[in-house]
Amino acid sequence: MDRKVTTLPRTLLVNMVMIVTVAVGLFVLLSLYFEGSRFEQERHELDRNMLEPRKQELKRQVDSAIEYLEYRRSRLEEQAQDDIRQRVEEAHAVATHIVARYRGEKSPEELQDLVREALRPIRYAGGKGYYFATGLDGTEQLFADRPSLEGKNLLRMQDTEGRYVIRDMIRLARTKGAGFYRYTWTKPDQPGKHFRKISYLKKFAPFNWFIGTGLYLDDVEQQVKTDVAGYLENIRFGKDGYIFAGQWDGYTIAGPAKGKNMLSTTDAEGNPVVERLIQLAKSGGGYVTYRMPDLSGVRQGAKMSYVRGVKDWQWYVGAGIYVEDVESSVRQAHHEMVTRMVKTVLLLVLILALFVAFAFRVAQRAAARTQVALDHFHRFFEQAATGSAYLAPESLPFEELQSIACSANQMVEERRRIEEELHQQAVLLEQEVAERQEAQESLAGSKRELEAINATLNERIAAEVAENIEKNRIMIHQGRLAAMGEMISSIAHQWRQPLNNLGIMLQSIRFDHDLQELDQETLDQHVATGMEMIMYMSKTIDDFRNFFMPEREPQSFDLMGAVRSAVSLLKASFDSCGVQIIIWDEAAGSVDGFPREFAQAVLNILNNAKDACVQRQVAHPCVEIHARRRDGHALITISDNAGGIPAEIIDRIFDPYFTTKPKTQGTGLGLYMAKMIIEKNMGGQLTVSNTAAGAEFRIQL
Repeated sequence: MDRKVTTLPRTLLVNMVMIVTVAVGLFVLLSLYFEGSRFEQERHELDRNMLEPRKQELKRQVDSAIEYLEYRRSRLEEQAQDDIRQRVEEAHAVATHIVARYRGEKSPEELQDLVREALRPIRYAGGKGYYFATGLDGTEQLFADRPSLEGKNLLRMQDTEGRYVIRDMIRLARTKGAGFYRYTWTKPDQPGKHFRKISYLKKFAPFNWFIGTGLYLDDVEQQVKTDVAGYLENIRFGKDGYIFAGQWDGYTIAGPAKGKNMLSTTDAEGNPVVERLIQLAKSGGGYVTYRMPDLSGVRQGAKMSYVRGVKDWQWYVGAGIYVEDVESSVRQAHHEMVTRMVKTVLLLVLILALFVAFAFRVAQRAAARTQVALDHFHRFFEQAATGSAYLAPESLPFEELQSIACSANQMVEERRRIEEELHQQAVLLEQEVAERQEAQESLAGSKRELEAINATLNERIAAEVAENIEKNRIMIHQGRLAAMGEMISSIAHQWRQPLNNLGIMLQSIRFDHDLQELDQETLDQHVATGMEMIMYMSKTIDDFRNFFMPEREPQSFDLMGAVRSAVSLLKASFDSCGVQIIIWDEAAGSVDGFPREFAQAVLNILNNAKDACVQRQVAHPCVEIHARRRDGHALITISDNAGGIPAEIIDRIFDPYFTTKPKTQGTGLGLYMAKMIIEKNMGGQLTVSNTAAGAEFRIQL
């Protein structure tokens, strides 16, 4: 059964409708999703916006109430000072008036009695405030609280903290005339003496008294608490908002159940409401939700309150709202949001349906125009199969199809051009085949020549190796000859002093003989001295001869012994040039190798250092040898103060035949031989670098 073949326009129409339908469907789903998300976000935002302002209002009211409380509490002592100062000024004015009014009519004692009796009955601050007067000699003149002390000298009276109260007050009256004084004192009708009190006193000069009054700070604080509680009781906000307050022991100060202890009161679910409020206030404050207890005249229901604590007074202060009022507003807003969302979705679906219908109509028209264009292409390809053809692009409806038409026309032209090129390529291919045959014959000849070269390659390599061995042998021989030349020069330096001494001694013998003063003892002494010099010179010959004796097998040797051996051979030569040798021996230990070859390497390095110092005319030439052991390696550094090696040649100084000395003074093999001995024969490492003073050769074994 043949498979049903569809047309391109039908396919385009169906695909376009499917794409539009799927796109519209996805758009609807995404719109519903985002609309739903927005709805949820708005719902949560609504919940927050409905509840959060109420919560902030509660917090603001409570914070404002506590701010007022803290203000009153902070002014507690200041309020007491203002009150008692005003009271003393009034009493002082009364006493001054009495003296002015009755002076000359009554005796001083009578005037004093009038003042005392005028001030004695005066009370204020709920009957707890009274006046007192004391002479500057310490005799109590008026004590309304304890009349029994009047007429007595109270200079020795102390409060509970050991202060001499009357003495201090007298001193204050004498020096300042008036002022405040803080102390502890007894309280009427209450046991104990440790009640904090603040008094104000003022000197009354006519009687040589001071008049004063005072208040107990706890009485002032209690009065402030009463005033604050009354202030909180009158605060109202919102629909039915109020401030409630209570003590941490459960006693209610303001709000419902005022004057009662509510610590054990619970709500309908058995939760201790007041106890929860107190615990939250103690921990820093916050929000709490509960059900309002069953109290007379108070609305029931779920409630949320904000509460804070006042630690110094052990109070809790709070305000609350009924949750159901907020929930009712939220439900109404939710209903409005749902209605709005349904309307939005219906409108969206209607718009999308119209869009699908419009898209289907547009797709139909596009499919029809595409069918016309395909008919043009069909006729073009039928003509192009049998001969040349041309498709007019301007007859096609779409820019893309016009571009395809241009490409099709180019394809026909390209096919004709390719056919011509294929013919030319066939001719060129025949020529290339002939050239390749000729190249293969030439390659065969080159191969035969390469085989002939390979046949003689081994012989040429062997000849080069032999030539290099001979060159190395010659260089080693030249190095030894150069070293022997240095040694002969050293022998000359070593022998010069003994030979001079022998010459002087022989002349001395002849001089003594001519003077006939040569006795047997003097002759024997000169002979012994001469023999010592001859033995020293003989030992020098042996040392140099042993130094150049070849070594067959490696051996363990003391590193510094070999260094000192090389130094001893050059000592006279260094002394004659004025070059100082300093050796720092830090127990370099022993190594395995060839001691005389190692000494020769050290000797070559030392000679180069000496020559550099002499050539550059260093003011105080010095060569230092530093031997030590680090991390299992023997390390020897030989450094001079001749200024160092120029940077452009430092990498070449170990090359054979490379020298900076005149040809008559150097061969360029000394440092090369030293490097060969250290690295090839002893498996070590010889390097050079410049320091601040000069060059430093580093030997590591």
